[in-house]
Amino acid sequence: MDEFGFKYAPQLKWKMAEYSALGALSDRYGPEVLPIFKLPPSGSYDFEDKKPMSATDHIKTFGERLFKHWGNRIAVVDASLLDSKTEIIGLENHPLWQIYLRSNVSGSKISPCCQLSSTQGYLDATKSIIREQSDIPLVIRVLLSDLENGLTFDALSNFVSLLDCTPERTILIFDGGPVSSRMNLEFAELVASSIVRLCPPDFWHGVIWSGTAFPENFNLKPGQFAEFPRVEKDIYEMIYSQLRSSRLKVCYSDYSIEFPGNYGPSTGPIPASAHLRYTTQSSYLVVKGQQCKNGVGFEAIKPVAQTLIEHPLFEGEQYSDGDRLIEFLAISETYNGGPTTWRKAANQHHLARVLGEIKDRLGDEYVPSRASSKIGQLALETV
Repeated sequence: MDEFGFKYAPQLKWKMAEYSALGALSDRYGPEVLPIFKLPPSGSYDFEDKKPMSATDHIKTFGERLFKHWGNRIAVVDASLLDSKTEIIGLENHPLWQIYLRSNVSGSKISPCCQLSSTQGYLDATKSIIREQSDIPLVIRVLLSDLENGLTFDALSNFVSLLDCTPERTILIFDGGPVSSRMNLEFAELVASSIVRLCPPDFWHGVIWSGTAFPENFNLKPGQFAEFPRVEKDIYEMIYSQLRSSRLKVCYSDYSIEFPGNYGPSTGPIPASAHLRYTTQSSYLVVKGQQCKNGVGFEAIKPVAQTLIEHPLFEGEQYSDGDRLIEFLAISETYNGGPTTWRKAANQHHLARVLGEIKDRLGDEYVPSRASSKIGQLALETV
C-alpha cells in the first residue's frame, strides 16, 4: 500500500471556490495536502452548474470535478449530509458508495470519512469502499464529545475492526470544530492527553488535529472590517508542544476561511453583500462591502479589494495567486469577478499561508514535495 504522506489536511466545503482553489495549488503542493471535502445536502446552490443540486446531481458530477482539479491524488469525502432518509430515497445504493463508484470511473481516488455516530447504512458503504480499494486510508472523525464521553482505545480499535480495516491504514482526525479564546492551555493539555491515550506511537497511520476560530457571523456594516484571532493555530501549537517529547506527530488541519457549520440555505447566484476574507499570521481579516443587489451588482467588490490591498497586513501580489487576484480586483477598471472568484482568492491565499507556516514550523524536518513549483495562471472567472 502506498504511503499517505501529507503535512496539511484542510477541511473544505465541496463548493466551486474551494475545489478550484485547491486545484490551482495541486502542481506545487499536491503531495503535501490531504483535502477533506464535506459534500452539501440537496438544495444547495451550485455555482458551476448554476442550479440547486440534488443527491443524484452530486453523484453524477463529483468524480469528474475532483479529477479535473485534483487528479488521481487521494481526497477524503464526508458524505454525511447526504445520509438522511430524504436523500437516500429512490437510490439503489447509499450515496457514498455511488460517489465512490463514479469517482473510480472518472479516475479520481476518494477515501471515506466516517465517525462513531454514523448510521449503519453509512458505515456499510464505508466498509464496502475499504474492502474494494486497498490503497486508500480510512479516515475516522473523533469529536470532542467522543472524548468527553470517555472513548477508550479498545472501543476505537474495535470500531476500526468492524469496518474491516487495520490501524496501519487508519487516519484519526480529532475535530475540535469551532474553537474560542476560552480554550486555553488547560484545554490543549486535555486534548493532548486524550490523543496520547488513544494513539500509541506508530499504531495509527496518521493523527490529525482540526478546528477553527473563523466566526459564524461577522456583524459588520458595509465599509467596516474586523480581525478575528486564529485561536485554532494557537491551540495546535500548544498540542504540538505537549506531544513533542513523544514520538507521536500530529498533522495540522483547519476549515480554511469557513465556519464549520452545516451548509446554510441556498441564496442563489447573488450573495447578500460583497466581502473578502484574508488570513494573516495571527488573525482572520474580514472586509465587508455594499449589498450586491438593488442594481449595484458585483462592482460592490471594488472598494472592498482596495481597502484590503491598502491594509498593512496584505502580503502583496507575489505572495500567492489569491493575493494577485485580490489586487487585480482592486485595480482593474472592468473586472469584478463574482462570489466564487472572491472565495477562491481567499482560499488560495489561506492554503498558501498555512503551508508556508507548516514549512517554517517543521524546519529541518520539512521534506518538500517533488511536484513542480509552477504557479497557475490568473483565472478570471465571473461567477
